[in-house]
Amino acid sequence: MKLHLMASFRTNFSLKDEEVLASSEAYQLFWNDLADRAEDIKQNFGKVLFLHKAKERDGRLSRFRSVSTDSLLRSLHVVEIHIRSDCEILETAWAQAKDRLPGHFAVPEYLTVLDKLKLIRESVSVRIYNNFVALLQVDIDISDFVNELPKADVADHLEFLQEFGVTFGECISQLIYRRHIYDFMDAAIKKCSVADRFVFIDRFDFDSAVSNALLAEGSRKDEQMVRVNWVTRTLLVESQDDNNLETIIDHWLKDSGDQKLIDEARNDPGACAIRWLNYLFREQSYTWKRKDDGAIDYARPFADEWQAMLNAQYYYAAFEALNDSLTSTLSHSYRKPGGTVTRSTADLRELGRQLEQDIITANLATLEYHNNYAYYKREVGNTMKEIMKGWDFDEAILKEVTRKTTLCEQRIDELHKKAESRSGFYSDLLLLAIALISVSAFLFQINEYGRTMSHNAELAVYESNTWNLIQFISERPTDFVIWLSLALIVIFGALYAWFRRLKVMD
Repeated sequence: MKLHLMASFRTNFSLKDEEVLASSEAYQLFWNDLADRAEDIKQNFGKVLFLHKAKERDGRLSRFRSVSTDSLLRSLHVVEIHIRSDCEILETAWAQAKDRLPGHFAVPEYLTVLDKLKLIRESVSVRIYNNFVALLQVDIDISDFVNELPKADVADHLEFLQEFGVTFGECISQLIYRRHIYDFMDAAIKKCSVADRFVFIDRFDFDSAVSNALLAEGSRKDEQMVRVNWVTRTLLVESQDDNNLETIIDHWLKDSGDQKLIDEARNDPGACAIRWLNYLFREQSYTWKRKDDGAIDYARPFADEWQAMLNAQYYYAAFEALNDSLTSTLSHSYRKPGGTVTRSTADLRELGRQLEQDIITANLATLEYHNNYAYYKREVGNTMKEIMKGWDFDEAILKEVTRKTTLCEQRIDELHKKAESRSGFYSDLLLLAIALISVSAFLFQINEYGRTMSHNAELAVYESNTWNLIQFISERPTDFVIWLSLALIVIFGALYAWFRRLKVMD
């Protein structure tokens, strides 16, 4: 019997989907180039597979080539990394998980159980997906643990096994990302000149990571502790595992809330149970079997269920990340820097741009989620729909993302109107200033012209038969002209403020 852990965690990697979809051929050439350039930075890994790197013949294959295989043109994940079996991270994560166990499990009675658990080193791999999502997979051999487990201790020891599995999944995910994946992706992308066209790498920033819920609570600035979304626990039951099997299945699946599912898992040696967090597969469902190219294979009879489960894990994590990003950007758009400082027009337009980018990403992810069902093998698609229905994905996540994109669109309109109103206000002030300066200049020109006229006999005779306003102004002192100009400026300014107030009140 084996315990298979899947830990979903956040990364700093995302695709620019609008560019990928618009230039699919150039995108594949980008991955081909990147795979060639990344050879010298793979030393920390047993195997690195660039899944979107296409062979020349692959571009000529039709999408619906065979109903017996998954017909997706592009795999959901872009890079698959296998950790070397002699990597020191494995021992470090194991020791950290042991130290982090809560007090009621950190006693000799339970800690001796760890000696019966054996990490299958060849099974450790990480899949890097779009939308800042990665998925760790690792197997632990628990045969000795199960075989020596007294029936009376099944419940307590399974609770300990789950707690240790979750803690170990969190520790190893954080270590792998912090020590290897972050630097690996950063270095790989830098080696390709066109990477910025298709890939977005969020350079690590502590403050932004905190605001986007990427960091665990209480993490320090010197720790790039990425948030782990969840750790699923899957029991892989083999034909020879019969010690306390029914009791183990009952306890393992007790939180599913489906007694029919539990009974089926107990009685059918070819059954599987896929529910939230605790899964169970029977009859040699090994997940670390390798293909010729080094990729993980999913042995039958559960290959379709495994693929559906992995797809579901990604989409739930991706839309949860999009949900967090929409919430963060939306709340940031309402927050004033420093608490009281008013944002500049440039800041308002930048916030609008960020909101628009989040909306684009969420919309394209939603389209991909629905469109890909057309290319799944039927069993994969049906199983995936059952999983998502059991997780209330449409109600809890998908509709929430849709609702927040609508709120973001409304906020963009608000910011646009505010920016336009502020620009109009500045334009009005500029025009007012020009008008006021023109009034002053006009009065001074009349004053100067009247004085000139009084010394010019020809002009004086020409204007002698009329009431000469110009002469009247020219006879006033310069101070009078200045005060008259200031008075007109005040009157025009007051009128502008009054009409502006009426506009704001409307």
